[in-house]
Amino acid sequence: MSSTQTLRDPRAAAHGSAAANAPDRTGLLMLDGDADEPTSRACARNRLEEAFALLRRYAITAEPVEGGDPDRIAESLAGRRRSLFPDADEACAFVTTGDLARSFDADGRLVAPLALHVRGEGVADAVRAALRRVGLSVAA
Repeated sequence: MSSTQTLRDPRAAAHGSAAANAPDRTGLLMLDGDADEPTSRACARNRLEEAFALLRRYAITAEPVEGGDPDRIAESLAGRRRSLFPDADEACAFVTTGDLARSFDADGRLVAPLALHVRGEGVADAVRAALRRVGLSVAA
């Protein structure tokens, strides 16, 4: 059994395989994988945090946030980013804390799909690459 978790883009099924490769500016990815993780690797939640840290190194705001309307959250993150860096773009990826609580068990294993919200040119591709780097993968 593979120890790789899988990210699914739910829009790909609805719009054909070309949508999964399109450079979307906003979107939703679903983290969904098997619950069997090798003990030698960090749990899925820790690996998600590693991926977010990697994205932040590439100037993409990536973090868990309190729940609410994803568009408003993205606008808030973009506004905060512009207040610090006036020429910054709107690149962000986030998960809600409520979704985190529902999707991971106490040991950090993924037990239910997790919605990952992305916004900005090329951000979905960057998120997929960061997740792959930490042992999570993207499936169409």
